[in-house]
Amino acid sequence: MIHGLVDLPRALAHWHAAEAAGVRAAPLHLLDHTIPPETLNALRALNTLSAPSRSAEDVP
Repeated sequence: MIHGLVDLPRALAHWHAAEAAGVRAAPLHLLDHTIPPETLNALRALNTLSAPSRSAEDVP
């Protein structure tokens, strides 16, 4: 187990080991796909419904 800073050779060794194991990064963008405003609004509504209600008294 490594804690703290890692030098370049060790970082590259871990990178190559991860790639060899099939680990890949998830895409961090949607390319040219546009999310329609109604979809965003529906997601916001779901988030509002599923979020627990909080008041100022709940905040430590």
